[in-house]
Amino acid sequence: MVLILQWNARSLLANGQELKKCIDDLDQKPDIICIQETWLRPNLDFRISQYTGIRCDRAEGGGGGCATFIKNNFNYRVIKIGTQEEFIGIEIYIGLGRINVVNYYNPCKKLDLSLLKSIIHLDIGHVIVCGDFNAHSTLWGGKVTDVNGEVLEDLMDELHLVCLNDGRGTRTDVRTGNMSALDLTFVSNVLAGGSEWNVHNSTMGSDHYPVFSRVGGDREPPSNGKEGRWLFHKAKWGEFTFMCDEECSNISMESTAEEMEKKIRNLIISAAQKTIPRSKATMTRKNVPWWTEDCKIAVKNRNKGLKLLKRTHTYENLLNYKRLCSQARRIIKKEKREYWRAFCDKIGRTTPVNTVWGMIRKMKGIRRELQYPVLKIGDDLAISDTDKAEMLAKTFVRSQSNENLSGYRKGRRDEIRERHYKDFDDNTYLTTMDAPFTCFELDLALHKSKITSPGRDGISYVMLKHLGRKMKLKLLDMYNRVWSEGKLPTNWKEAVVIPILKPGKDPSSPENYRPIALTSHVGKVMERMINERLQYYLESKNLLSPYQNGFRKGRGTMDPVICLEADVRKAQVNKEYLVAVFFDIEKAYDMVWKEGLLIKLGTLGLNGRIYNWIKGFLFDRYVQVRIGKSFSNRYVVDNGTPQGSVISPVLFSIMINDIFNSIGCEFGKALFADDGALWKRGRNIHYVERKIQDAITEVENWSYDWGFKFSVTKTKCMVFTRKRGTVLNLRLYGEAIEQVHSFRYLGVILDTKLKWRENIDSIVGRCKKVINIMRCLKGTGWGASAQALKQIYITMIRSVTEYGIIVYNTACKTLLHKIEVIQNQALKICTGAMRSTPAVSLQVEMGELPLKLRIKQLMLNYWVKIQGCVDVENMVRRAIDPCWESDNGTNESAAWKLARLAKKANIHGKTLVKTFLYPTTPFWIFPTAQVDLYLHRTMEDRKGKGNWDELTADRLDTAHASFIPIYTDGSKDPATMRTGFSFCIPTLDKSVGVKTSKDLSVFTVEMLAISYSLHWLEQNRIGDGIICSDSLSALMSLKSYNSESRSDILYEIYESLIRLANLKINIRFMWVPAHRGVEGNEMADFLAKRALKRGIEMEIPLDRTEFRAIVRRRIMEEWQTQWERERKGRHLFSIQDRVGRGMNVRVNTRDSCIISRLRMGHTGLNNTLHLIGKHPTGLCECGRGEESVEHVLCQCELYREERRQLESRVRMIEGEQMTLKKLLGGEENFNGAIIGFLKRTRLLRRI
Repeated sequence: MVLILQWNARSLLANGQELKKCIDDLDQKPDIICIQETWLRPNLDFRISQYTGIRCDRAEGGGGGCATFIKNNFNYRVIKIGTQEEFIGIEIYIGLGRINVVNYYNPCKKLDLSLLKSIIHLDIGHVIVCGDFNAHSTLWGGKVTDVNGEVLEDLMDELHLVCLNDGRGTRTDVRTGNMSALDLTFVSNVLAGGSEWNVHNSTMGSDHYPVFSRVGGDREPPSNGKEGRWLFHKAKWGEFTFMCDEECSNISMESTAEEMEKKIRNLIISAAQKTIPRSKATMTRKNVPWWTEDCKIAVKNRNKGLKLLKRTHTYENLLNYKRLCSQARRIIKKEKREYWRAFCDKIGRTTPVNTVWGMIRKMKGIRRELQYPVLKIGDDLAISDTDKAEMLAKTFVRSQSNENLSGYRKGRRDEIRERHYKDFDDNTYLTTMDAPFTCFELDLALHKSKITSPGRDGISYVMLKHLGRKMKLKLLDMYNRVWSEGKLPTNWKEAVVIPILKPGKDPSSPENYRPIALTSHVGKVMERMINERLQYYLESKNLLSPYQNGFRKGRGTMDPVICLEADVRKAQVNKEYLVAVFFDIEKAYDMVWKEGLLIKLGTLGLNGRIYNWIKGFLFDRYVQVRIGKSFSNRYVVDNGTPQGSVISPVLFSIMINDIFNSIGCEFGKALFADDGALWKRGRNIHYVERKIQDAITEVENWSYDWGFKFSVTKTKCMVFTRKRGTVLNLRLYGEAIEQVHSFRYLGVILDTKLKWRENIDSIVGRCKKVINIMRCLKGTGWGASAQALKQIYITMIRSVTEYGIIVYNTACKTLLHKIEVIQNQALKICTGAMRSTPAVSLQVEMGELPLKLRIKQLMLNYWVKIQGCVDVENMVRRAIDPCWESDNGTNESAAWKLARLAKKANIHGKTLVKTFLYPTTPFWIFPTAQVDLYLHRTMEDRKGKGNWDELTADRLDTAHASFIPIYTDGSKDPATMRTGFSFCIPTLDKSVGVKTSKDLSVFTVEMLAISYSLHWLEQNRIGDGIICSDSLSALMSLKSYNSESRSDILYEIYESLIRLANLKINIRFMWVPAHRGVEGNEMADFLAKRALKRGIEMEIPLDRTEFRAIVRRRIMEEWQTQWERERKGRHLFSIQDRVGRGMNVRVNTRDSCIISRLRMGHTGLNNTLHLIGKHPTGLCECGRGEESVEHVLCQCELYREERRQLESRVRMIEGEQMTLKKLLGGEENFNGAIIGFLKRTRLLRRI
């Protein structure tokens, strides 16, 4: 039986919470909920947990609307949603077959029989029609039969419908006390037998009673849903590691790679099942967790009032009932608000990030729905989960099929294949790229792996990271067996596809789902190891095109935009046209030609094992779609690289690497993954158009050769010019390319004049939504902490405004002011500041740079990044080079501005080490650095206590007895920025101290100390050595082969280790505590500090992070100067005269808001009210001056007695006289005393 709840809610906003409570309390939840008079608008969200909602909102006027909620895992599809009439038609599937369920609301209009017949689709068989028809008939309990009742009676006769109503009233008129039957339920006559119909005992705040109907036969049992997740935070990792290490000895090395993979997979899963619990597959959540006893009592009293009114209908009882209704709604609203405020109060530094972002996504209406309605292609329907999975699988496979290619394209493919037929044989030529994988590479691959959903085997990266050394070695043996055989295990080539609905698309069409492929994490680890080698090969040999910016270190989305913007500005200066074409590849990843990719690999010189492995990776891949726990059949895909694969982006880059190679250097070219752009400028528009058309033809020919197809509808062209009426006639595959006046390119909206209005308006629109969310999270005396709100601001507002700002900062001041307004609004919400508070005070209070300085910092950082790029053909570097157009003052380019800012900041001429470089020696030949962190773990366990000189000596004697200790250290004077390093060998009485360049980081000099000591060992060959350093960050970089800075020194250290290993000299590293009396470490520290006093002995170029530190220092100095010269915000300046510190953590939200207002000087006191025109004089009641913060806290005679406790608190802590600066200068010790003073003086509410 299908259980249907129908109800005229008369506003879900007012009465929806009681509906949710009613559903929570039911033993059997309704399968379908049909609501009339929702009174919702498109911008208002209403959801019921465990249900999928479909809405028909009234377009104009108030009231009206209907909504249908279908229980998750219930098979349905949407038939029709009314536009003029208010109805929703869906199709459901139960034991009797397909049933059309119509939810209808008639707002007192005359019913039209023909219209009702068109709404009720009888061609599918059976129907259930429910709703508020506003029709009276003696047939269903009315006193009379009106015109609408006659129409419905005729409808019943013609469509063979049965009315389930039993004569009971469903609506009460509280003014008269009369009951009427307006909420009707009609079903096909074959469904009527055995059906049940009942009226609920409470109106739940409406004037209609909910109606429950049981109709039809048994429905298909719901899907069991997906399997539970591994609960890694509850795992017994010690036992897991031990079990894997114990059992791995049973895996024979004589087995094939396929057999080894299967045994390793089974072993890991077996250990995981015994040591890692799983979550429950389904979890139900309450719709109204905030429902309290007060809500229960209020609803009970209201229902009693209704019963009394119905029994004795008097004016007094009517007023009493309306009063109880209002009281119930008020209490329910209050409890919900208090629950929300209590939740917001808990949001602070310790709140899990997932909790905050999950809540924000819900507030934005972003919910990940994995419920799939009935799918339809033509006349074919997929009802069960198995049928849905099968239909989606066929759709996805069809999108990658060779059948998508025309005969001409297939012929071009055959020509290319014939030309390169020898390239498809397995390649046995071995190079350095084909060396066996090492533990170093395996650890690096695992370190770089992030938490993602596992493949069908259920093995996660988290499990692999917790494998012991024995098991990792066995895993490495298996990888090397696969590497040498060139055949991938079948399990790695099977992808489980999870369909995700594209935003705003029809969920019943399989074409509207995006396939997310989940593959084996064990296989992905090998992909990552090969991917690292492949990237090294391509970058170190400079094989990738200079205009390709996607998936490359040191490149970003702004690089193509900067280049295009610079050329547009040049065209504007020269009064030229610039024509740009933005290409879009149809199904870019899905239609990668596998054989063509192998040809491209061969032309790049990739042979041997890596060629064979990629060949095995590409071919004979299978996909299966999963819906719940049901899987489709396995299908082989003809083309494409698997989406979600680690190596796919690099393979795709190789495939399209030569897309613009045949186009001349007079064109501008840019490529970021599959987003391509071509442009050319010139004074003669017809000449430029003709040349661009020739270039498009070249790109067309390339697409024919390599199996790609560009989307004509999504490919666009633009003319950048100040002239109007310029029309182009560019064609792609013989079809016209649409000319647009604005285009979103790599996230930035370009307009024909580069005014940036549309781009900035789009940014402001996005940020305003987040501003509204922040307002919901913060009130005057309640809500999330200022720190939590600031983090939301940084992540969701500042990140949006800053994306592309290095380009669009050339917009006019009026447009950029809109961004400043957004920043100020967000900071006011964070601090709880008054509207009159100056922006400069907000920025200093929150430690946020003014927008102009932030732009300057971002632009200088970008300039530093470009200077650190290795490739000499870098397009951006050419764009920012001086040109005669840059001297023209009328058109400012972001690229030209970069160079000028760098000169003003005095960093233009400084030497910058190349940041994004690759070592001359292939990194997989590097030995694994042996790093001993025993003393660090001991210090954590002992909380720093102990005789560390003795502990260090004991560790060296027991674990490294045959190694000579070499102590290294680096030093930096923060005042003068002088740097130096040293090393000493106490057993040989050897000590060295070297002064290095200014502005180096401590990390750099620590790494230099290690590198220099290794060079000394190399020259003197004194035997095995152990480097003892107190820099944990330096040692962790060596251990993980991962460093955000100074990769040049890191590579030098590894290359020294290779040379020392060739000399049979073993090197180890050990962490030792600093400033804990360790003799060797203290000596190295003394030598490094002494070296600071000498002249520079070693010039070391700065790297990107060190340059950025200089940039930040210069920006902060400029901010400080502005703060000192600023006329506004002088009250805060008297309290905090230094910028960059930001507000301290305070006890709670209300106290934080109060203290911030006191610090910034804008409160509810009379002087602030006078500033905004809400007080005539601004004077205090004492008559001795303005009622300001300083006057109230330190001077006013009215509060002399209350002030004594405050003064005694200051004297007790500081031992000095109380001043405003001491009270509000950032010391949290006084916050409680200040709040207490304000409470005693009854000023707290006024602040």
